[in-house]
Amino acid sequence: MSDNGTGSTGGDNAGGNGGTGDGGTDPGTGQNDGGQTPPDNGQDQGQGQNGGEGDVSSLPAWAQKELRDARADAGKARTNAKAQAADEARQDLAQQIGKALGLIKDGDAAPDPAKLAEQLAASQTDGNEARVELAVFKSAIKQGADPVKLLDSRSFLDKLKGVDPADDKKIGALISKAVEDNTAYRATTPPEASGAPMGGSPPTKKPKTLEAAVAARYKK
Repeated sequence: MSDNGTGSTGGDNAGGNGGTGDGGTDPGTGQNDGGQTPPDNGQDQGQGQNGGEGDVSSLPAWAQKELRDARADAGKARTNAKAQAADEARQDLAQQIGKALGLIKDGDAAPDPAKLAEQLAASQTDGNEARVELAVFKSAIKQGADPVKLLDSRSFLDKLKGVDPADDKKIGALISKAVEDNTAYRATTPPEASGAPMGGSPPTKKPKTLEAAVAARYKK
């Protein structure tokens, strides 16, 4: 009777140890015998997020500040470089325009674009005024007016402002109105000389040919 009890106890112990072995973890796969993966503690995922490229949150505060300042300085340097390149391009364009218009010569320093614009505007104004004056001369002569007196009149010049030099009708109408309002703008013709000058000999006739001129020379 005592021998059978001992055998039964040994079998139970062996079965219990076998059950414990079935629930162990395989060191090669990280899985237990039941096919289940041990729970992730989240450390690997956190390290991947915080360790990304360009992330400075893990750096000390002073290092983060230095890095931000360096990035800001780099941005300012790029902006200044672009502004300088644009300024150099404007200077070069101004020099080319100045040479084309004859305002500057080869070897001269690049002009200030603002001053060049003023010179160009003044040159255009002078050219327009010259064309207007020429148109006044032509129209005034046709209408029997004195162009010099008209152009010396401040009031008449004010009326010419903004007038197209090619607008002959407009210029002609302004001249006609000026002469109508003030007869002093009419052209005066000197009286023709009649007869022989007083106190002198009658005018000699000019020779019509070279032979006649030579003959008259030797007669003296």
